[in-house]
Amino acid sequence: MKHCDKCGTFYNDALGQCPKCFPAAEMLESAEDSAQKPTRQTLKKQWIAILVGIPAMILLYYIIIGLLKLVAS
Repeated sequence: MKHCDKCGTFYNDALGQCPKCFPAAEMLESAEDSAQKPTRQTLKKQWIAILVGIPAMILLYYIIIGLLKLVAS
């Protein structure tokens, strides 16, 4: 572990530079934050897919079971 003389942070030797003092650290953190936070539109699309997908799967199972009963009789 290395110790940064500027801010006092301990960091991994593999990083090479202090993650807090590194000039691009703020840009990397903001890019990671924006990549992790889904947008409102994405969340809406996911909910629509769930609300349509689950009933569609249930309907598909009923159709398959009905066809299997017809074939078996």
